[in-house]
Amino acid sequence: MRKAIAIAMLGIAATGVSAFPGGQQAPPAQEKPQVTFRTAIDAVTVDVIVTDKQGNPVTDLTAADFEIKENNKLQTIDNFKRIALTEDRFDPDPAKAAPILSMESMEREAARDDVRLVTVFLDDYHTRRGNAMAVREKVAKFVTELDPRDLVAVLYPLTPTLGITFSRDHEGIANAIRKFDGRKYDYQPKYPQEQIYYRLSRPQIEELRNSIVIDALEGLCVYLGTLRQGRKTVLMVSEGMSASLPIEIESGGLVQSTPNSTAAINRDRADFQAASSLLMRMKDIFSAATRTNTSIYTLDPRGLATGEFDLSDSSPVPFESDRKVLNETTDNLRVIADQTDGRAIVGRNDPTPALRQMLKDTSAYYLLGYTSTEAPRDGKFHEIKLSVKRKGLDVRYRKGYWAMSAENIERSTKGPDKPALATDLAEALAAVAEPERGHPVRTWVGFDKGEDGKSQVTLVWEAAPNASPAEAPEQMNVVATFVTGDMLFRGKVARDPNAVTPSGKVSFASPPGAMRLRLTAEGPGGALIDSEDKELVVPDYTKVGPTVTSPQIFRARTARELQNLRQAASPSPSTSRDFSRTEQILIRFKAYGPGGTPPKLTVRLLNSVGETMSTFPPAEPRADGVIDLPFSLGGLVTGTYLIEIEAASSDLKSRTVIGFRISN
Repeated sequence: MRKAIAIAMLGIAATGVSAFPGGQQAPPAQEKPQVTFRTAIDAVTVDVIVTDKQGNPVTDLTAADFEIKENNKLQTIDNFKRIALTEDRFDPDPAKAAPILSMESMEREAARDDVRLVTVFLDDYHTRRGNAMAVREKVAKFVTELDPRDLVAVLYPLTPTLGITFSRDHEGIANAIRKFDGRKYDYQPKYPQEQIYYRLSRPQIEELRNSIVIDALEGLCVYLGTLRQGRKTVLMVSEGMSASLPIEIESGGLVQSTPNSTAAINRDRADFQAASSLLMRMKDIFSAATRTNTSIYTLDPRGLATGEFDLSDSSPVPFESDRKVLNETTDNLRVIADQTDGRAIVGRNDPTPALRQMLKDTSAYYLLGYTSTEAPRDGKFHEIKLSVKRKGLDVRYRKGYWAMSAENIERSTKGPDKPALATDLAEALAAVAEPERGHPVRTWVGFDKGEDGKSQVTLVWEAAPNASPAEAPEQMNVVATFVTGDMLFRGKVARDPNAVTPSGKVSFASPPGAMRLRLTAEGPGGALIDSEDKELVVPDYTKVGPTVTSPQIFRARTARELQNLRQAASPSPSTSRDFSRTEQILIRFKAYGPGGTPPKLTVRLLNSVGETMSTFPPAEPRADGVIDLPFSLGGLVTGTYLIEIEAASSDLKSRTVIGFRISN
């Protein structure tokens, strides 16, 4: 009953199966022509799975065998494509299973019709640790038995879309899955962005986790849609989301429910409203999956579960409350699968047969395209009906599509505006584009809040990678003067004896305003190596409104290096803005608000024209006010990017932008 109510509330019908009495057909010869599907506003694409009564795929149908109706009006099939993967696992042609060595090769291979795309979404937020341990080996074994051509990716709710990479290293993927560790009802922060948990109640944390999972699945579907038109598969390993917690779990055992009391009745009403709201939020997943031909198969690691809670929980939960949460989470798994043309693998201790069926669904199907004669502009779900003229076949297909709204159409047909790039963005890009070759020494200057209304200036110098041994500096002679001519600093900044690369660092105070730096790099015996003049403006951290210090970027090649950087007392930031996709970076800064109140921060990754690519999860400052944002570069292609840090206090805002480049 709950599931039926959920679907009625969403205004969409569940994906179903149509049966026709008859028999099996022989497979046809391989089709050679390439079909290009339209991407017009009213173009609709439907992927269809046709099987006989024994569950075997039927692959010899033509466009004339299908009939599509929308609003009871027959539609003309404009495009037709048959996808039928052969099981030549031991094909001697190595090109069919070439390793993925770059983003370009990944995108090229993902676009092939004879390659299956499988994404394993490990929802650690909604999976208990014991259940994760029980299911991970089964999923890992399934991955190792995939066809060598299959492309597989693994991600978690907090994995950024740009961090998704597909691979044919199935054993490596399986090893990553074997590390899956569930954290359901475990509210101990594991990542820096989860430090906010300390300020939230248990229901608020659950609501936040639900939002993260929904956003992650929606973003994943959108991303998969950029890879190809054909069917994409997501295996979601999760015990399902719930909109509320039993009062015993919510209170940590301090409060017990009282059946039939006024408080219990009011709580039931609130829980129903929360469940309705969660289902409406999940509609974003269904919409993105429908538009991108992505199917989500939900795998419940609980198997044949009889209850949601057990003796290991903080407090006993009444049977009725226990069953309520179990039913809600299981129903949500079924709804996600139904609404995305996947299958719900629930109530099974051995998911292997269902996982094999999942592969069959992706191995043989039809893509049908038509231009809707209804041409809806309401942004709503529109049901379609599809039938096959041949008798005796079972047909599975997406039961409709989400129409574009008038606002969406105006935005897409108008084309993007091309305003001039903001000054600060252009300056950040110019700093990245500034040639470094020919200069044996690189420098970085940053600012922070100082004492007595002054600002603290930090200068870092570092030998460039292309510098010859003869050009390795021993010290940097620094002369810093204020706009009034007052001397701010004058002295030699010696090389750090503990640094692997010749480098040094110095800090000094300056009042806000214009400052000039005269830098002279010296080798052994005071020999002149390089010189540079800089004119800078020292920011005023005492002004009204939020401010952000100069972001520092630290380079790390391994997780251990990153951890050491975070624990170091005063590490020197990188002077370069040129990185490799194999590296990780740590972005460090502070933010100040009026009256000592921390401002609200939003950190975004922008492309080179200033468009937002992704938003960083919120991060809590350390005790000393420092904010650390780790960022893996593996999901970015070569090019230039910007990181925008926006601080807001009431109606006052400020932002700081830094650029960087991925060169390989």
